[in-house]
Amino acid sequence: MSESEWTKWPKGGNDRPPNVHEFENSKGKKLYAVCVWDDFHNQYQRPLDAEERKLTGCFAEFSQSLEGLGGYKTLSQARRRARKLYGYSKLAR
Repeated sequence: MSESEWTKWPKGGNDRPPNVHEFENSKGKKLYAVCVWDDFHNQYQRPLDAEERKLTGCFAEFSQSLEGLGGYKTLSQARRRARKLYGYSKLAR
C-alpha cells in the first residue's frame, strides 16, 4: 500500500475496514489498538502521523499482534486517534 492509500478510504460507511480493535495485554488489562488488518501481508498496519514520519523516515508501522502496536486505555482515546490517522473511526466487532 502506498502512503496515499492509507488515508483515502472510500467515503461509504460499510465498506471501510475496522480500525479500532480491543485486546487484553499480558497483564489482563483491556486496551484498544488503532490499525487495520492487511490480508495480503498477514499483519496489522497503521500509518504514522507527520511528526512520527519526520522522526523515523517511515510512513507506517507493522505488527502481527495488536499488542505490538501499543494501546490506548480508553475507547474515546483510540477513536480520536483513528479519526486523526484515517479520517474515520470504526470499532471491530
